[in-house]
Amino acid sequence: MPDRSPSSFQVGAYRVDPLGMRVGVGEEALRVTPKVMEVLLLLAETPGQVVRREMLLDTIWADVVVTDAVLSRAISDLRKAFADSPAAPQYIETIPKVGYRLLAPVTPLPAPVSLTRDPAPPPKPELPHETAPVEAAEPVPARRLGPWIALGIGIAGLLGWALGTALPSGEAGPTLGQAVPLTTYPGRERRPVLDPGGARVAYLRIPTDTARADLFVQALDGSAPLRLTDTPQAIEAGPAWSPDGATLAFRRYTDDGCTIHLVPALGGPERYATACTNGTRDDLVWTPDGRHLVFSVRPETTHVQATHLVVYDLTTGQQRRLTDPPPASAGDSNPAVSPDGRTVMFFRRTDVWAGDLWAVPFGGGPATQRTHEGFSGRGLTFTPDGRHLVYSSNRNGPHSLWRIPATGGTPHLLVPSAGAFFAHPSVAGGHLVFEQWRYESNIWRTPLESDAAAAPLIASTAWDLQPTVSPDGSRIVFISTRGGHFDLWMAEATGANPQQLTRFGGTYVGVPRWAPGGQRVAFEARTGDLGRGDLYVLDVAAATPQRVTDGTANHTAPSWSPDGQWLYFGSDRSGRWEIWRMPADGSAPAEQLTTDGGIRAYVAADGQTLYYAKLGTPTLFQRTLPDGPETVLVGLEALRPDWWNWIATDEGIYLYDLARGPEGFTVLFFDFATQAPRPAATIDRLGFSPGVAVSPDGQWLYYTRVDFSESDVMRVAF
Repeated sequence: MPDRSPSSFQVGAYRVDPLGMRVGVGEEALRVTPKVMEVLLLLAETPGQVVRREMLLDTIWADVVVTDAVLSRAISDLRKAFADSPAAPQYIETIPKVGYRLLAPVTPLPAPVSLTRDPAPPPKPELPHETAPVEAAEPVPARRLGPWIALGIGIAGLLGWALGTALPSGEAGPTLGQAVPLTTYPGRERRPVLDPGGARVAYLRIPTDTARADLFVQALDGSAPLRLTDTPQAIEAGPAWSPDGATLAFRRYTDDGCTIHLVPALGGPERYATACTNGTRDDLVWTPDGRHLVFSVRPETTHVQATHLVVYDLTTGQQRRLTDPPPASAGDSNPAVSPDGRTVMFFRRTDVWAGDLWAVPFGGGPATQRTHEGFSGRGLTFTPDGRHLVYSSNRNGPHSLWRIPATGGTPHLLVPSAGAFFAHPSVAGGHLVFEQWRYESNIWRTPLESDAAAAPLIASTAWDLQPTVSPDGSRIVFISTRGGHFDLWMAEATGANPQQLTRFGGTYVGVPRWAPGGQRVAFEARTGDLGRGDLYVLDVAAATPQRVTDGTANHTAPSWSPDGQWLYFGSDRSGRWEIWRMPADGSAPAEQLTTDGGIRAYVAADGQTLYYAKLGTPTLFQRTLPDGPETVLVGLEALRPDWWNWIATDEGIYLYDLARGPEGFTVLFFDFATQAPRPAATIDRLGFSPGVAVSPDGQWLYYTRVDFSESDVMRVAF
């Protein structure tokens, strides 16, 4: 920390550096998030005086709707930074039902600065190529800030605080005009990618009500598209242009697996390149030298979920591994190669819902994390000069397009979402193209072991998903984006009277589960600037969520013990995903239950048998607590990996077989009495996050279904 930074000040024995987001004593400093620093700065304006909770929320989170739990978490993080105790506070005192007071004295450091603007400011110094110019900060009104801290607030607000808000950051970037559609065909046009000159775009076209996807090329001048593939029994994916613009590489998926092919961009015979196994479909990129392809693969010889990146040499036919995701990772995907060919950027997922941007040298070496937000990403690309990345992220709610320096830094909101899902950007020749996806998912119910028809239950023009039914069958809690972000909602069992229960304003809320007794719901939420998944318990009557995990690791998929005293969940706190449990009130530390993998678990009615899934392993496991041997549930070995779409009842387990049959997807019931699965229902189509819930009487199954899905290719001057 700079000793005499004009933005630094002293709180008691601790030095505070707003620009560096650090609080510490001597050489020891703890980094805090931008929002936590903003809370401290507001308290430091009036040390010794009470700052009301409403003022803190309205000032710091003015642009998003959040719960009191967000502020409570920020105060908790500040207490950790000051090594303070809420029972005997020396720095931050809680005034119950009112607010907070900073107890320690606040002392400005030497070298005060003037807040008066020069009429003619000096020229800005040249900045490194990876850093965009930053606009000058407006003076902060004196009624809000003391003069010694105002400059720190202004600069820090521009440089950092937008990381946790729905507003663009202060990192300068181009002002884009109005995006216009390039394609408007029925069905979906996906994964657009511009040729190196920016004159043509390749994309995938998926007709309505079909699983096939074929490859097209279309000029930006509006001329008719050219069809390059016509394969009724196959799905094409991940097109990539060669550096000379003469050839397109793409993946092809058939019943026999995945292969990569090359086809002339003006049409002509295809050429087989290599097998690719089953990685992530939309991630294939050519290197600038025209010799290599970079894409993701998943090992076929193991049940490991994590995809990793490989480099395939088109000249020699050799393939080498490029990345090595850690055991807790859900995999690497969406590579983008820098224009100089030296760096590969990619998206590393923490779990199914979240991850960050990473970089790895093309020649090999350790990967470096570039963002720390835990967002859901859908595509990234370098700008032609290699200085920035353009990527899709839900860091402020809906998936929008963002720009960030290639070396990391503050993201800039480039194309805000207007109710649609923006994905897979591509930049070349002064143009930006991207996929605009409009998607509606609703909650349906279907009778179990009956020929009666399924019917919609909870529907909106937003995303409604992941239902869970109360123990008495009278209410349904579900996840919805109808409030602008993922949040918890509740409706009557008939679907009537939906009401919003949480307002986190974060990147993800999900996997809810009712507690026995029907008074509480446990769920996961990603709300902090670091994007970690924490577990919360919501008192439904009071609508007050309480965080029960410590924010130092990722936690997901909570479930309850039969007596409601314990929470079972998946966590990566050991370095890989394992099953843990803890008292539901957070009164004691969590304890690890598995050592060979686990991410979602349920405990049988006897309180002793643990059923659980591992990330990406196509079966379920069971063991007797506390340390019985692990066994596989027989008959489920052939299922596709789907760790979150299953639920245990007293009689057995309901789960999906995601290997679609001629009539749709089969819902299986694994009967504890017979120790064998049997079909229980058939569902014609599912959503991207189906979830599964069963009524307490075993008569109904609730699930998420896609009722509308269309996407177009959009273009805008860049």
